[in-house]
Amino acid sequence: MNPWYYFLHLFLRNRLAVRQNALLWVLAISTEHNRPLGPMLEALAQDESSYHWSQRLRELAQYLNSGLSLPDALDRLPGLLSANIVLAIRVAAETGTLPEMLKQTARDFSDQQDEGYATWLGTLVYLAALIFFLLSIAGFVMYYIIPKFKRIFEDFGTELPDLTRWVIEVSDLFAQWFRLVGPALLLGWFWIAWRTRYGINGGLLRQLLFSHTRGQSPGF
Repeated sequence: MNPWYYFLHLFLRNRLAVRQNALLWVLAISTEHNRPLGPMLEALAQDESSYHWSQRLRELAQYLNSGLSLPDALDRLPGLLSANIVLAIRVAAETGTLPEMLKQTARDFSDQQDEGYATWLGTLVYLAALIFFLLSIAGFVMYYIIPKFKRIFEDFGTELPDLTRWVIEVSDLFAQWFRLVGPALLLGWFWIAWRTRYGINGGLLRQLLFSHTRGQSPGF
């Protein structure tokens, strides 16, 4: 598999997992505290950065507000949660164990997400290290070798080929900006990692979990 395709696949899969995890925790905590799911899902949708996902959350809230049960509403929105989880929700709703089932599923999903995030972060660090290594080699060549090469041609009064002049111009630009571009690239990589892990549904989910750990019902 192409490494860039693999990296993109991990990135997209992890973002979906983060959103599904947030949805599961909202369902679990709201059900446990007997909070209406519709307003909670509306709040989650408002906190969501993805327009498509927020619209699906609002559709789920509308179905629930219209009187549909949670499993029936989820059946109308395939892909919002996996088919296995939706089936488990239906069984739990029929047996009266929905709060316990949702809470345990959210915990299990969080554990799986942590494992997936470790894989994602390892891939991210590997790619960042590889790019930094290649940039370091290119920086050494352009900063130390190319200028000497240029002086040799100038001493002999030889006109440089167009391609060589272009490489020298790029090396001069690279030498000027490498100290800024290198750290900026690394910061960009780690910002992506942080955003993927904590930047989705962060505000509402943190408030829900904080209220849950204190044994209080979140006020919405």
